[in-house]
Amino acid sequence: MAKSKNFSEQHRVGKVKEFIASGLTANEFCRQHGISNSTFSVWRRKLTPRKIADRNIKVSQRSSAKHQQL
Repeated sequence: MAKSKNFSEQHRVGKVKEFIASGLTANEFCRQHGISNSTFSVWRRKLTPRKIADRNIKVSQRSSAKHQQL
């Protein structure tokens, strides 16, 4: 069993801000930083302002539309 990590609030906020600025997908970012997707999703829900969450949904919808056109 893997040892669990306890991340400080400051660390979590920093990683969420870094993710937003990175332009990577959540999966890519988590892989690069050694964070599980489920853990990072919880951080984002708790720490991301509503505007940013809405922006991510719009980007996701645009990506889906592009894939449907192919």
